[in-house]
Amino acid sequence: MFIFLLVLFLPTQLAKHFWPELAFLWGIRVDYLSPTIYFSEVLLLSLIIANIKNLKKWLRPAYWWLVVFAGLNILLADNPLVSAIKWWKLAELFLLVLIISKTKVNLKKAVFLPLLISLTVVSLLALAQFLRGATLGGVFYYLGERTFSKTTVGISLLSIFGREFLRPYSTFSHPNSLAGYLLVGTCLLLAFKPKLLRWKRYLPILLLIIIAFVLTASRGAFVAGLLLFIIFFLKNWNSTCFRRSVLAIYSLTIMSSLTILFLSNCKLQQITNPRINERISLVNIASRVVEEHPVFGVGVNNFLLEIPKRTPSLKTGWLLQPVHNIFLLCLAEAGVVGLVLICCWLLKAIGVGLEKNNTFLILAVLGIIISGTLDHYWLTLWQNMLLLALTLGLTFRKQLS
Repeated sequence: MFIFLLVLFLPTQLAKHFWPELAFLWGIRVDYLSPTIYFSEVLLLSLIIANIKNLKKWLRPAYWWLVVFAGLNILLADNPLVSAIKWWKLAELFLLVLIISKTKVNLKKAVFLPLLISLTVVSLLALAQFLRGATLGGVFYYLGERTFSKTTVGISLLSIFGREFLRPYSTFSHPNSLAGYLLVGTCLLLAFKPKLLRWKRYLPILLLIIIAFVLTASRGAFVAGLLLFIIFFLKNWNSTCFRRSVLAIYSLTIMSSLTILFLSNCKLQQITNPRINERISLVNIASRVVEEHPVFGVGVNNFLLEIPKRTPSLKTGWLLQPVHNIFLLCLAEAGVVGLVLICCWLLKAIGVGLEKNNTFLILAVLGIIISGTLDHYWLTLWQNMLLLALTLGLTFRKQLS
């Protein structure tokens, strides 16, 4: 029951935000730093409480070293309270991975059906926003839809033949995070029914999701989608080539992420694209943070607090965001130890997926990895973090039943 509701309301961002002093930088309210209680988080806590007896059995003694690492990361953080709040969220997600991977439940009813419904509703809302050029409001406001139109300052737009259209946000805080949800969520759907011939009756829904995905105009998600499309056909052509390609992409994404640190000191004046300049500025900050805090990092969710210290004269709101790469963000905030942890978990997920020979579960994990090298939402936005935990939980299960 709680799993069904959690997956159903996963893409919503209905929440209560708190705005203490720690959530302000340069006098600007920063959502990433705001202590927040989400409706979906209440459902997750209810699920955890309902499985408390089983969790005591599933929590191995080896997991306690994670608690030690979290404690050190909090104590060494620039702002321990900000770090502790984020670690609480991560602990909830870790328990969700355990519950999904080990609990005895009919996943086709508890996960497949609500995921299908939520993807459909989110995609319909995205299409309606694109056609209307504004949000719909009404009941969707209570699902987390924010109020804006294509004339709102700072909103993301898409230019088609010289005409500007609103990039749909649906119930997400940005079109990019919506695109990541649609991409990975669709892979999870297909994982339950790996033979595409069984999807004839769901074809209209799949087409709707694809249209919504295209309308987001998310370049990072498009790159991930294209690579997943190529890898999918490699599987049907040669299984050995498929396995090697999966491992190669995993390795290359991590290596390229780390390489960016060494190339980040290039002269910004040689690059005219302001968006690229913004991202390079954030990589430069991450590089300096890693140099000063290489082992345990600056503290989970403390990266934003480093920005005013390292760019005191540049008080612009666009810079108050995490570096757009989950591996660099993890390295800056949790150090080498944290980076090794996340890399090992993702590699284990890929290995389990290869053992089970479930192509779409592997593609879901790869989708997170590839898009994560070009954006940060898998580690910073609650909806995407929930989907990441759900993906890992499903991947670590013995079978999807």
